[in-house]
Amino acid sequence: MKIKKYAGRAIVSLSAALASCGGGGGGTSGGPSSSAATSELEGTWIAATDNNLTGTGCELTSLGVPGERFTVTFDANRYSYKAEKCLIINGNKGTYVLADSTSGTFHIGDIILSSNDSLSQMRALDLISSNTVYTSYNLVANKLHIALPFQGYDGSSRDKRAFQIATFYDTASRTLIVNPTFVKQ
Repeated sequence: MKIKKYAGRAIVSLSAALASCGGGGGGTSGGPSSSAATSELEGTWIAATDNNLTGTGCELTSLGVPGERFTVTFDANRYSYKAEKCLIINGNKGTYVLADSTSGTFHIGDIILSSNDSLSQMRALDLISSNTVYTSYNLVANKLHIALPFQGYDGSSRDKRAFQIATFYDTASRTLIVNPTFVKQ
């Protein structure tokens, strides 16, 4: 089944997107940053494919691939991000090792996808470091979803900003895009 093959690779795309994807300037954020939105992101958020949100221990996921953990911290107008991969040591257990990290500033814009269903509302999010990632996020019931940017979503307009938080198949990259759910720590 292709899900098993692509799930780990798609989750890794979050790391690639936050660390190196996107274009420089030229994007539009959809309006000024909201201090209320900035404060709702304040803190540390973690997602793990093997559900090991704390500690160094890790294991194989239900799909039989080594776990991955992503941590993003928002503080005032700064963010930091790190991705860890599970290094299997014995059987299906192992330890997390750092795979990637980045930091910079962030900017929150207007709601770019509005709906009566709060799960479908998305707010513009620019993650600014050596390369800027133009994406969006959704925060409902203390669960943070950051949309994974994919091919063609460069933030140059409202229509060119990633907004999909569900798992979906990207026909351009021919991979299953699995958007992780972050939980506040």
